[in-house]
Amino acid sequence: MKLHPQLISYVAETVVADLVKEKKISVADDRMIIGLIENLIEDEMEIEADLDDEVRDVLSEHYEAMRSA
Repeated sequence: MKLHPQLISYVAETVVADLVKEKKISVADDRMIIGLIENLIEDEMEIEADLDDEVRDVLSEHYEAMRSA
């Protein structure tokens, strides 16, 4: 699933704001932390997309066998 960059930023900003509000973290530069979280989200989304591609390939390879079963 591909998320729009603005949505990723919104999620990262919300996570940081909530953690600061709940006094779970204290940050001097929230933009740096937000950027790190954005990168983590993007990395995880890329891993998910790669996994989806692998699953699609395996299903394609075995499609006929599954269809006739």
